[in-house]
Order: sequence, then C-alpha cells, then structure tokens
Amino acid sequence: MKRRCRFILGLSALAGTLSFAPCVVAQTNAPAPIHSGAPLKDEANDTALTRKVQAALARDQDTSGAADAIHVQTTGGVVTLTGDVAAQAIAEHAQGVVARLSGVRDVVNDLKYPHAAGGMNSSPIVVPPAAAISGGTPTAVQ
Repeated sequence: MKRRCRFILGLSALAGTLSFAPCVVAQTNAPAPIHSGAPLKDEANDTALTRKVQAALARDQDTSGAADAIHVQTTGGVVTLTGDVAAQAIAEHAQGVVARLSGVRDVVNDLKYPHAAGGMNSSPIVVPPAAAISGGTPTAVQ
C-alpha cells in the first residue's frame, strides 16, 4: 500500500510539473519557431525563378537589349512579363525563352509594343510551357 501511494504521488507530481512547463516556456522571451510550411518555400522558389528568367532574358541575343525594360514577376511558378518593348517579335521571343525554362508552369505575356494601328497592345497572352518544350512553335492562348 505504501508503494502504491508513492507511485500515485510521483505520477501526480510529474503531471503537475508537465502542466506547468508550457506556461513557463510561453512567458520566456524566446523567439517563436519559424514555420517551415510551403508558402515560404514557394516564395523562395518564385524569387529564384524570377532571377533565372531575368538572367535568361539578359543572355539571349534577341532579348538582351530589352531585358532592362522587361519586368518579371513570378507567383506559384507562373511568370508574368510586363513592360514596353520595341516590337511584337521581341515580346513573342521573350515569351518563348521563358517558357522553355525549367520550373516555369505558365507564362503571362503582358509586354506592350507599338501596334500596327498605333498605340500599344494591352491584352495579356498566356502560354503553357508544354507548347514550347514539345519542339513546336509556342502558340498564344488569348
């Protein structure tokens, strides 16, 4: 009986200590743990992909002159190109360069260029990268 009483008393003391420990930890000035979930990883991947796109546009012979005018934004692997370029051919070529890069899910080409009737083309063009990878000419989907 004495042994059983000590065992129960020991368990009660342990339970009391464990219930008090979270309160002590919560009151310390320790920084909150960093969440290692997908949103932070996606942001890092998007940032890296943006840099990769910018570098590819700067290296490409046909888009290097316009690389500073092409703004790149990446969200969830979808790359959006904005800015003003000199010709439709440059806008389409830039789109193809980006679509061929690994990690790119889609390309939204919102590059503006002088239109034949004057003014700037403002309708975005979305191209799945599979069209560019398959070896065929990328086709615009509007």
